[in-house]
Amino acid sequence: MSKRPNPPSKPGKGAHLGSLIALGQRTSSSSSASSSAPLPKKPKQKSVPTSSTAAKSLFADPVRAPSQSSSTAKSTSSGDGPLTDVSASDLLKVVESAVQANDHELVSRLIDGAIHNLKDSRIKPDANLNSALASLAVNWPQLFSTTSVVTGLVSVLQREQTLVFKLKSNPTVLIVAAQLLLVGLQKSRNWPEALAKAYVDDALSGRVWVDIEQCKKLVVNILTVFDADLSPLSQVPSGEGVQPYKGELPSIPVDSVPVEPRFAAQVEASVKSYVLQMIAEQTRRPQQGDIISKNLPQFLSVTAGWSEMRIMAAQKLEGWLQNPKPANQKFCQELMQSLVRHTREGFAEDCKVVEYLVSVRLRSKLLANQYMACIRYAL
Repeated sequence: MSKRPNPPSKPGKGAHLGSLIALGQRTSSSSSASSSAPLPKKPKQKSVPTSSTAAKSLFADPVRAPSQSSSTAKSTSSGDGPLTDVSASDLLKVVESAVQANDHELVSRLIDGAIHNLKDSRIKPDANLNSALASLAVNWPQLFSTTSVVTGLVSVLQREQTLVFKLKSNPTVLIVAAQLLLVGLQKSRNWPEALAKAYVDDALSGRVWVDIEQCKKLVVNILTVFDADLSPLSQVPSGEGVQPYKGELPSIPVDSVPVEPRFAAQVEASVKSYVLQMIAEQTRRPQQGDIISKNLPQFLSVTAGWSEMRIMAAQKLEGWLQNPKPANQKFCQELMQSLVRHTREGFAEDCKVVEYLVSVRLRSKLLANQYMACIRYAL
Protein backbone atom coordinates (compact mmCIF):
# COMPACT_ATOMS: atom_id res chain seq x y z
CA MET A 1 0.00 0.00 0.00
CA SER A 2 1.56 3.26 -1.12
CA LYS A 3 1.76 6.08 1.24
CA ARG A 4 -0.36 9.09 0.49
CA PRO A 5 1.82 12.07 -0.11
CA ASN A 6 1.53 14.78 2.48
CA PRO A 7 -0.24 17.90 1.27
CA PRO A 8 1.99 20.89 0.83
CA SER A 9 2.17 22.92 3.99
CA LYS A 10 0.90 26.50 4.01
CA PRO A 11 3.55 29.09 4.23
CA GLY A 12 3.82 30.32 7.77
CA LYS A 13 5.32 33.31 9.38
CA GLY A 14 8.77 31.89 9.00
CA ALA A 15 8.46 31.78 5.24
CA HIS A 16 7.39 35.38 5.10
CA LEU A 17 10.16 36.31 7.44
CA GLY A 18 12.64 34.42 5.31
CA SER A 19 11.54 36.22 2.21
CA LEU A 20 11.72 39.51 4.02
CA ILE A 21 15.16 38.71 5.25
CA ALA A 22 16.22 37.69 1.79
CA LEU A 23 14.77 40.89 0.43
CA GLY A 24 16.54 42.83 3.06
CA GLN A 25 19.78 41.11 2.23
CA ARG A 26 19.38 41.97 -1.42
CA THR A 27 18.66 45.56 -0.47
CA SER A 28 21.67 45.77 1.80
CA SER A 29 23.86 44.30 -0.87
CA SER A 30 22.66 46.89 -3.33
CA SER A 31 23.21 49.62 -0.79
CA SER A 32 26.68 48.33 -0.07
CA ALA A 33 27.34 48.38 -3.76
CA SER A 34 26.17 51.93 -3.99
CA SER A 35 28.26 52.88 -0.97
CA SER A 36 31.32 51.78 -2.84
CA ALA A 37 30.71 54.59 -5.34
CA PRO A 38 32.80 57.70 -4.69
CA LEU A 39 30.99 60.38 -2.62
CA PRO A 40 31.01 64.01 -3.66
CA LYS A 41 33.68 65.93 -1.87
CA LYS A 42 32.57 68.37 0.83
CA PRO A 43 33.50 71.97 0.20
CA LYS A 44 36.44 72.99 2.24
CA GLN A 45 35.69 75.39 5.06
CA LYS A 46 37.48 78.66 4.92
CA SER A 47 40.09 78.80 7.61
CA VAL A 48 40.86 82.00 9.47
CA PRO A 49 43.86 83.58 7.76
CA THR A 50 46.90 84.03 9.88
CA SER A 51 48.40 86.96 8.04
CA SER A 52 45.63 88.33 5.88
CA THR A 53 44.78 91.97 5.50
CA ALA A 54 41.54 91.50 7.41
CA ALA A 55 43.35 89.97 10.34
CA LYS A 56 45.85 92.78 10.41
CA SER A 57 43.13 95.43 10.32
CA LEU A 58 41.22 93.82 13.17
CA PHE A 59 44.13 92.73 15.34
CA ALA A 60 46.72 95.34 14.50
CA ASP A 61 49.68 95.69 16.86
CA PRO A 62 48.45 93.37 19.60
CA VAL A 63 49.89 93.81 23.05
CA ARG A 64 51.95 90.78 23.93
CA ALA A 65 50.67 88.98 26.99
CA PRO A 66 51.09 85.57 28.58
CA SER A 67 49.02 83.13 26.58
CA GLN A 68 46.04 81.71 28.37
CA SER A 69 43.77 78.94 27.25
CA SER A 70 40.28 79.98 26.31
CA SER A 71 38.96 76.97 28.20
CA THR A 72 38.19 79.31 31.09
CA ALA A 73 35.55 80.97 28.91
CA LYS A 74 31.96 79.89 29.33
CA SER A 75 29.59 80.06 26.38
CA THR A 76 26.15 81.49 26.98
CA SER A 77 23.44 82.85 24.75
CA SER A 78 21.23 85.90 24.63
CA GLY A 79 18.54 87.25 22.40
CA ASP A 80 21.22 88.65 20.07
CA GLY A 81 23.22 85.42 19.67
CA PRO A 82 25.88 83.34 21.43
CA LEU A 83 28.10 85.01 23.98
CA THR A 84 31.25 83.88 25.74
CA ASP A 85 31.41 84.93 29.34
CA VAL A 86 34.59 85.16 31.40
CA SER A 87 35.32 86.82 34.70
CA ALA A 88 36.24 90.48 34.52
CA SER A 89 39.71 89.78 35.92
CA ASP A 90 40.42 87.26 33.14
CA LEU A 91 38.83 89.16 30.25
CA LEU A 92 41.91 91.01 29.09
CA LYS A 93 44.16 87.94 29.10
CA VAL A 94 41.62 85.73 27.35
CA VAL A 95 40.95 88.30 24.62
CA GLU A 96 44.67 88.88 24.09
CA SER A 97 45.20 85.14 23.75
CA ALA A 98 42.38 84.91 21.20
CA VAL A 99 43.78 87.90 19.29
CA GLN A 100 47.22 86.30 19.09
CA ALA A 101 45.56 83.11 17.79
CA ASN A 102 43.60 85.13 15.20
CA ASP A 103 40.38 83.60 16.53
CA HIS A 104 37.95 86.22 15.26
CA GLU A 105 34.85 84.34 16.35
CA LEU A 106 36.02 83.89 19.93
CA VAL A 107 37.09 87.54 20.20
CA SER A 108 33.68 88.67 18.97
CA ARG A 109 31.86 86.46 21.48
CA LEU A 110 34.10 87.65 24.31
CA ILE A 111 33.52 91.34 23.59
CA ASP A 112 29.77 90.81 23.16
CA GLY A 113 29.67 88.98 26.49
CA ALA A 114 31.60 91.77 28.19
CA ILE A 115 29.19 94.43 26.86
CA HIS A 116 26.27 92.32 28.10
CA ASN A 117 27.87 92.23 31.56
CA LEU A 118 28.56 95.97 31.37
CA LYS A 119 24.86 96.64 30.87
CA ASP A 120 23.97 94.38 33.80
CA SER A 121 26.39 96.29 36.04
CA ARG A 122 24.81 99.74 35.56
CA ILE A 123 23.53 99.91 39.13
CA LYS A 124 26.68 98.45 40.68
CA PRO A 125 29.62 99.13 38.35
CA ASP A 126 32.40 96.54 38.11
CA ALA A 127 35.74 98.38 38.26
CA ASN A 128 37.65 95.35 36.91
CA LEU A 129 35.33 95.06 33.91
CA ASN A 130 35.54 98.78 33.16
CA SER A 131 39.33 98.69 33.39
CA ALA A 132 39.59 95.66 31.11
CA LEU A 133 37.32 97.22 28.48
CA ALA A 134 39.33 100.45 28.62
CA SER A 135 42.58 98.54 28.04
CA LEU A 136 41.06 96.70 25.09
CA ALA A 137 39.81 99.99 23.63
CA VAL A 138 43.28 101.49 23.84
CA ASN A 139 45.02 98.53 22.21
CA TRP A 140 42.35 97.33 19.76
CA PRO A 141 39.76 100.06 19.11
CA GLN A 142 38.55 98.08 16.07
CA LEU A 143 37.04 95.48 18.39
CA PHE A 144 34.35 98.00 19.36
CA SER A 145 33.28 98.86 15.81
CA THR A 146 31.32 95.68 15.02
CA THR A 147 27.55 95.90 14.65
CA SER A 148 26.82 93.66 17.63
CA VAL A 149 29.13 95.60 19.96
CA VAL A 150 27.80 99.00 18.85
CA THR A 151 24.23 97.76 19.30
CA GLY A 152 25.05 96.50 22.78
CA LEU A 153 26.71 99.77 23.81
CA VAL A 154 23.78 101.82 22.51
CA SER A 155 21.44 99.66 24.59
CA VAL A 156 23.43 100.67 27.68
CA LEU A 157 22.63 104.33 26.96
CA GLN A 158 18.98 103.81 26.09
CA ARG A 159 16.55 105.19 28.60
CA GLU A 160 14.89 102.95 31.16
CA GLN A 161 12.49 104.79 33.43
CA THR A 162 13.16 102.58 36.45
CA LEU A 163 16.90 103.34 36.35
CA VAL A 164 16.89 107.11 35.79
CA PHE A 165 17.38 108.23 39.39
CA LYS A 166 19.74 105.41 40.31
CA LEU A 167 22.01 106.03 37.31
CA LYS A 168 22.20 109.75 38.00
CA SER A 169 23.97 109.05 41.28
CA ASN A 170 26.61 106.81 39.66
CA PRO A 171 26.84 107.15 35.86
CA THR A 172 30.16 105.31 35.57
CA VAL A 173 28.86 102.61 33.21
CA LEU A 174 27.15 105.21 31.00
CA ILE A 175 30.41 107.13 30.65
CA VAL A 176 32.34 103.96 29.81
CA ALA A 177 29.72 102.98 27.20
CA ALA A 178 29.74 106.47 25.65
CA GLN A 179 33.50 106.55 25.36
CA LEU A 180 33.70 103.01 23.98
CA LEU A 181 31.14 104.00 21.33
CA LEU A 182 33.23 107.01 20.42
CA VAL A 183 36.33 104.84 20.11
CA GLY A 184 34.58 102.25 17.98
CA LEU A 185 32.82 104.73 15.69
CA GLN A 186 35.54 107.37 15.43
CA LYS A 187 36.30 106.55 11.77
CA SER A 188 32.70 105.99 10.71
CA ARG A 189 30.33 108.47 9.09
CA ASN A 190 27.39 106.12 9.18
CA TRP A 191 26.39 106.10 12.84
CA PRO A 192 23.31 104.09 13.84
CA GLU A 193 19.90 105.71 14.08
CA ALA A 194 19.36 104.11 17.49
CA LEU A 195 22.19 106.20 18.97
CA ALA A 196 20.60 109.48 17.85
CA LYS A 197 17.24 108.37 19.24
CA ALA A 198 18.88 107.39 22.55
CA TYR A 199 20.17 110.97 22.78
CA VAL A 200 16.73 112.41 22.02
CA ASP A 201 15.05 110.25 24.67
CA ASP A 202 17.54 111.22 27.37
CA ALA A 203 17.68 114.90 26.39
CA LEU A 204 13.91 115.27 26.70
CA SER A 205 13.59 113.34 29.96
CA GLY A 206 16.11 112.66 32.70
CA ARG A 207 19.25 113.99 30.96
CA VAL A 208 21.18 111.25 32.74
CA TRP A 209 24.20 111.13 30.43
CA VAL A 210 23.84 113.87 27.80
CA ASP A 211 24.98 116.54 30.27
CA ILE A 212 28.00 114.69 31.66
CA GLU A 213 31.29 116.35 30.75
CA GLN A 214 32.98 113.03 29.91
CA CYS A 215 30.22 112.30 27.35
CA LYS A 216 30.42 115.69 25.65
CA LYS A 217 32.57 114.58 22.68
CA LEU A 218 30.08 111.85 21.84
CA VAL A 219 27.18 114.29 22.27
CA VAL A 220 28.54 116.95 19.93
CA ASN A 221 29.10 114.32 17.24
CA ILE A 222 25.52 113.14 17.68
CA LEU A 223 24.30 116.73 17.34
CA THR A 224 25.48 116.79 13.73
CA VAL A 225 22.31 114.86 12.88
CA PHE A 226 20.33 118.04 13.69
CA ASP A 227 22.30 120.23 11.26
CA ALA A 228 23.36 122.26 14.28
CA ASP A 229 25.88 125.08 14.25
CA LEU A 230 28.44 123.84 16.76
CA SER A 231 30.95 126.67 16.55
CA PRO A 232 32.04 127.37 19.17
CA LEU A 233 31.37 124.20 21.12
CA SER A 234 31.11 126.20 24.34
CA GLN A 235 27.73 127.44 23.10
CA VAL A 236 26.28 123.92 23.23
CA PRO A 237 23.96 123.89 26.26
CA SER A 238 25.61 121.99 29.07
CA GLY A 239 22.74 121.63 31.50
CA GLU A 240 22.04 122.92 34.98
CA GLY A 241 24.87 122.59 37.45
CA VAL A 242 26.74 120.10 35.27
CA GLN A 243 30.12 119.07 36.64
CA PRO A 244 32.61 116.48 35.41
CA TYR A 245 31.95 113.17 37.11
CA LYS A 246 34.57 112.83 39.84
CA GLY A 247 34.15 109.14 40.55
CA GLU A 248 36.68 106.47 39.62
CA LEU A 249 36.82 106.08 35.85
CA PRO A 250 39.09 104.08 33.52
CA SER A 251 41.24 106.03 31.09
CA ILE A 252 39.82 105.90 27.56
CA PRO A 253 41.42 108.50 25.26
CA VAL A 254 38.77 110.26 23.16
CA ASP A 255 40.05 113.83 22.96
CA SER A 256 41.55 113.30 19.50
CA VAL A 257 38.27 112.13 17.96
CA PRO A 258 37.11 114.82 15.50
CA VAL A 259 33.67 116.40 15.39
CA GLU A 260 32.22 115.87 11.91
CA PRO A 261 28.96 114.80 10.22
CA ARG A 262 28.21 111.27 11.36
CA PHE A 263 24.82 110.24 9.96
CA ALA A 264 23.53 109.26 6.53
CA ALA A 265 20.81 111.35 4.90
CA GLN A 266 18.12 108.70 5.36
CA VAL A 267 18.96 108.44 9.06
CA GLU A 268 18.70 112.21 9.45
CA ALA A 269 15.25 112.16 7.85
CA SER A 270 14.08 109.37 10.14
CA VAL A 271 15.44 111.09 13.24
CA LYS A 272 13.78 114.35 12.22
CA SER A 273 10.40 112.62 11.99
CA TYR A 274 11.00 111.03 15.39
CA VAL A 275 11.97 114.35 16.98
CA LEU A 276 8.93 116.18 15.64
CA GLN A 277 6.72 113.44 17.05
CA MET A 278 8.42 113.63 20.46
CA ILE A 279 8.21 117.44 20.57
CA ALA A 280 4.51 117.33 19.70
CA GLU A 281 3.95 114.93 22.61
CA GLN A 282 5.97 117.16 24.96
CA THR A 283 4.03 120.29 24.10
CA ARG A 284 0.66 118.53 24.45
CA ARG A 285 1.41 117.36 27.99
CA PRO A 286 0.48 119.59 30.92
CA GLN A 287 3.50 121.21 32.51
CA GLN A 288 4.73 119.39 35.61
CA GLY A 289 6.83 121.74 37.69
CA ASP A 290 9.80 123.05 35.71
CA ILE A 291 10.55 119.88 33.76
CA ILE A 292 9.35 121.12 30.39
CA SER A 293 10.77 124.60 30.95
CA LYS A 294 14.24 123.12 31.49
CA ASN A 295 14.58 120.25 29.06
CA LEU A 296 12.60 121.48 26.10
CA PRO A 297 14.41 124.83 25.63
CA GLN A 298 17.74 123.02 25.94
CA PHE A 299 16.73 120.50 23.32
CA LEU A 300 15.33 123.13 20.96
CA SER A 301 18.64 124.98 21.19
CA VAL A 302 20.56 122.09 19.65
CA THR A 303 17.88 121.25 17.06
CA ALA A 304 17.53 124.84 15.81
CA GLY A 305 19.22 123.81 12.58
CA TRP A 306 15.78 122.67 11.42
CA SER A 307 13.38 125.44 10.40
CA GLU A 308 10.41 123.64 11.99
CA MET A 309 12.16 123.71 15.35
CA ARG A 310 13.09 127.39 15.02
CA ILE A 311 9.49 128.40 14.38
CA MET A 312 8.22 126.29 17.27
CA ALA A 313 10.85 127.68 19.64
CA ALA A 314 10.26 131.30 18.61
CA GLN A 315 6.53 130.92 19.30
CA LYS A 316 7.14 129.71 22.86
CA LEU A 317 10.19 131.80 23.75
CA GLU A 318 8.34 134.76 25.28
CA GLY A 319 6.43 132.62 27.77
CA TRP A 320 9.58 130.76 28.83
CA LEU A 321 11.53 133.98 29.30
CA GLN A 322 8.99 135.14 31.88
CA ASN A 323 10.00 132.30 34.21
CA PRO A 324 11.72 134.04 37.14
CA LYS A 325 14.09 131.20 38.00
CA PRO A 326 17.66 132.03 36.88
CA ALA A 327 18.36 128.51 35.58
CA ASN A 328 15.32 128.57 33.34
CA GLN A 329 16.19 132.02 32.05
CA LYS A 330 19.71 130.78 31.28
CA PHE A 331 18.37 128.02 29.05
CA CYS A 332 15.99 130.41 27.33
CA GLN A 333 18.82 132.85 26.67
CA GLU A 334 20.80 130.02 25.08
CA LEU A 335 17.76 129.18 22.99
CA MET A 336 17.40 132.78 21.85
CA GLN A 337 21.07 132.91 20.85
CA SER A 338 20.74 129.60 19.00
CA LEU A 339 17.70 130.85 17.08
CA VAL A 340 19.43 133.94 15.76
CA ARG A 341 22.61 131.97 15.02
CA HIS A 342 20.68 129.55 12.81
CA THR A 343 18.47 132.03 10.96
CA ARG A 344 19.19 132.12 7.24
CA GLU A 345 18.58 135.15 5.07
CA GLY A 346 16.03 134.62 2.33
CA PHE A 347 14.19 131.74 4.00
CA ALA A 348 10.47 132.36 4.42
CA GLU A 349 10.44 130.31 7.63
CA ASP A 350 13.15 132.47 9.17
CA CYS A 351 11.21 135.63 8.33
CA LYS A 352 8.50 134.24 10.62
CA VAL A 353 11.12 133.48 13.27
CA VAL A 354 12.34 137.09 13.22
CA GLU A 355 8.76 138.35 13.44
CA TYR A 356 8.16 136.26 16.55
CA LEU A 357 11.43 137.44 18.12
CA VAL A 358 10.71 141.11 17.45
CA SER A 359 7.31 140.83 19.14
CA VAL A 360 8.76 139.41 22.40
CA ARG A 361 8.07 141.58 25.49
CA LEU A 362 10.51 141.41 28.39
CA ARG A 363 10.40 142.59 31.99
CA SER A 364 14.02 142.12 33.05
CA LYS A 365 16.55 144.78 32.04
CA LEU A 366 19.34 142.17 31.85
CA LEU A 367 17.28 140.03 29.51
CA ALA A 368 16.38 143.11 27.47
CA ASN A 369 20.06 143.89 26.84
CA GLN A 370 20.80 140.35 25.67
CA TYR A 371 17.62 140.31 23.66
CA MET A 372 18.53 143.52 21.81
CA ALA A 373 21.99 142.11 21.02
CA CYS A 374 20.37 139.03 19.50
CA ILE A 375 17.90 141.09 17.49
CA ARG A 376 20.70 143.25 16.06
CA TYR A 377 22.52 140.06 15.08
CA ALA A 378 19.43 138.64 13.40
CA LEU A 379 18.71 141.82 11.48
